[in-house]
Amino acid sequence: MNQAYGGNMMGNNQPQAVGMPTRTIYLGNIPPNTTHQKLFNAIRGGMIEKLHFLPAKSCAFVTFMDIAGSMTFFQRAMVRPPSIDGTMLRVGWGRPANTNWATLVATIKGATRCVYIGGLADDNHERITEATSEFGTVEKIRSFPDRDFTFVYFADVQSAIKCVEGLPLKEGWDQYRIQFGKDRCTIQHPEEVMKAVAESNGNIMELYMENVDNILLDINGMPATNRTVYLGNIAPDTTPEDLCNRIHAGMLHEIHYIADKGMAFITFVDSISAAKFLESCAHGEGMYVKGRRLHYGWGKPSPLPAPVATAILQGASRNVYVGGLTDQFTVEKLQEDFSTFGKLEQVSIFPEKSFGFVNFMRVADAVVAVNTVRTSMPEYSDLRLSYGKDRCASQKPPRRSHQNYGGHQHHQQRSSSVLSRQGGDDYDNDRASTGDAPHVAE
Repeated sequence: MNQAYGGNMMGNNQPQAVGMPTRTIYLGNIPPNTTHQKLFNAIRGGMIEKLHFLPAKSCAFVTFMDIAGSMTFFQRAMVRPPSIDGTMLRVGWGRPANTNWATLVATIKGATRCVYIGGLADDNHERITEATSEFGTVEKIRSFPDRDFTFVYFADVQSAIKCVEGLPLKEGWDQYRIQFGKDRCTIQHPEEVMKAVAESNGNIMELYMENVDNILLDINGMPATNRTVYLGNIAPDTTPEDLCNRIHAGMLHEIHYIADKGMAFITFVDSISAAKFLESCAHGEGMYVKGRRLHYGWGKPSPLPAPVATAILQGASRNVYVGGLTDQFTVEKLQEDFSTFGKLEQVSIFPEKSFGFVNFMRVADAVVAVNTVRTSMPEYSDLRLSYGKDRCASQKPPRRSHQNYGGHQHHQQRSSSVLSRQGGDDYDNDRASTGDAPHVAE
């Protein structure tokens, strides 16, 4: 086996927790005449981005959408190694896979490698295969004639995306409902993973904790602990920005604000940050917003979606940096344009520096904006877009001074120390070329 492909391969057919975990798993010792379907039948763990099968070398590389999916698969394999037709497969870590941002954005919008065809009572798999195989490798077709729908599973997400976009354009297929289904390789019963972890004598978790700086803490589909906190007794005139200005515990995944009920659910990227936030509320003076002391507690647990986890590992946040702004880009314009991608929490512009920040309520919406705004809105094609730092992750509340520009307090100037809490690499580059932002007196 070429080590350049697979990393650590096990000659005794037993997977071992050796090497650095990645999104890609190596599968070796694959028996002859194995099909794509048989390979996918042996894979359970999380949503899959692609499978690269090399029959001549009796091996394959399966890339999950996030590292939590590959970790889940590896945990199961340590206890019950996968097999095909009675042959036990070798399992190891593959090389790190580069993120395909087009695929990532599509999966955030709901894309998977599974295509659902509704209204199709025909179970003629040859006809379905002929129509769909031109978009990519089809590993399985499953029809339900009595319920008038069919699932077509591709070997990779990109092929499924092409199918959803292209199949309705083919003659005779525009009458069906064509959309994405659920990846059958996603774990259906999280308790299976818990059992695998318990029976692995802790080896896989030791590896996991050794690399905690490089992988997220919550396993997709099986949150170990809670990431969501509840806030109640919120004043009617409170804005999401008011709430975020009081949160300084960790990076946020999303904010769900229900103003008419005076409550909000704040979901952090990891459970440690959520616990840290609640601890600060319990052991301090509580949390006050608009003169009210808020109620607080745990919300409902939920997993960190695989596409979002992958984006965060690549540097994404809910804060979008927009550089190279001209006078035509006002706060109102940024609010109007970027709100088409999702709800906004705060918009700030710094005219002297020609850049601004657009803070979304959800990381997923920020990812879509960064990767599509240049193509969907030509006037943004020459601007620099990247991710800034989530100010809620700062340990110290930023000093602030609101200055009204055109009646909007969202248009803010701040000291350079505050800017650094929201800035990223592009902000640092702009700062180096233009100097620090002016200090605003308190």
